[in-house]
Amino acid sequence: MPTSLEALSILLVLLPGFLCARIVQGLTVRPTQTEMDKIVEAFLYSFVIYVIYSITIGSIQQATAGFHLGILASYSILLGIFVAAALTNDWPGRVLRRCHITNRTSQTSIWNDVFHNLTGYVLVELADGRLISGWVLYYSDRDDTPSLFLEDAAWIDPRTEEQKPINGPGILIGRESGIRTISFLNAETDNSGSDQSHGTSAVPPT
Repeated sequence: MPTSLEALSILLVLLPGFLCARIVQGLTVRPTQTEMDKIVEAFLYSFVIYVIYSITIGSIQQATAGFHLGILASYSILLGIFVAAALTNDWPGRVLRRCHITNRTSQTSIWNDVFHNLTGYVLVELADGRLISGWVLYYSDRDDTPSLFLEDAAWIDPRTEEQKPINGPGILIGRESGIRTISFLNAETDNSGSDQSHGTSAVPPT
């Protein structure tokens, strides 16, 4: 059994990996992880960080301990930000799909895939049959709690397609509303520049 000092030493060695993992978890939407998954992930990040550290400045002997700790912390933060950006923008997935190695993306669900790649005006059908259109400003991270915030929103009469604009910044559509379908609208403009797609603007609201 390791002593308390040995256990503390192991923890200190793994701190860069835990810091990196925490940054990735805070900046991305990740699948639910067990404690073991988190520890293994921290181990892998620590390994990568120490490899980079040993290649770059590991041979510098005259620097103080604080300098080396600062470098390790910097590498942890930079690696965490890079991994978060890679997962958010699906950089690894794009390469692997082009090589026909996988069809998967780095997103956790098709909900995230769609809203990460598509934006603009949508027509939302609620469980009770009501229709509402608006510009997607925010959307929930997970598909088990689907919700949207729409700017420049308006209720749509399903029979006449008449609009009833919402007087305010927008509307939050929560899980309780029962989102049935979400249609992404194509903006069709006439010569005057006015939009013909349910009367909404063809550009993001300002």
